[in-house]
Amino acid sequence: MQIPDTLNIQCPSCGKMSLHNLKRGKLSTKNKLTYDCIVECSECRHVHREVITEKKHVELPVIISSQDNSERSTISLSPDARLHVGDEIMIDEINVKITGIELQNKRVKSAVVSEIMTLWCKRFDKIKLKLSIHSGSRTLSRSIIAVPDEEFYVGDIIKSGRDQIAIYKIKTRRNVIKDGGTSAREIQRLYGRFVR
Repeated sequence: MQIPDTLNIQCPSCGKMSLHNLKRGKLSTKNKLTYDCIVECSECRHVHREVITEKKHVELPVIISSQDNSERSTISLSPDARLHVGDEIMIDEINVKITGIELQNKRVKSAVVSEIMTLWCKRFDKIKLKLSIHSGSRTLSRSIIAVPDEEFYVGDIIKSGRDQIAIYKIKTRRNVIKDGGTSAREIQRLYGRFVR
């Protein structure tokens, strides 16, 4: 456990909520986390002392699935933080998406960290997108790998194996896009046709 390089706090000089750069400080972890530090406001450059107290973080067990594999890990979080199914978090420098929250004897959509027994996640640094390719009276099903922020637009030409596919429709959780585009994290299925 260490003091972060920057803190987002209110400056006593300019009154703004702003990032403060850590000059020096010490950390105490008896019953609570206490940061006693000297910080500099990034807005007005005022240097001042700040003492911040938080509840001690808890180690939460996590199961991360990635395609056909699952691995166990842990994440250190504030006991008061609230997590929701669908939230994206970082674990061991890997972007993951929460798929399940397990309490003592049930699964819920949202809970406070102190109540959670196990967090179920899937790796979300790469996404497997389903692709339906229409060819005459046949429809072929394939998939492609994309990063969550990669954007796809109707009219884009993408590669699937040695084939080139023109996207003509994108299905998201909320609607079907026939003009325009969206990021891979929103996409449920791409629809395309072979391009010669």
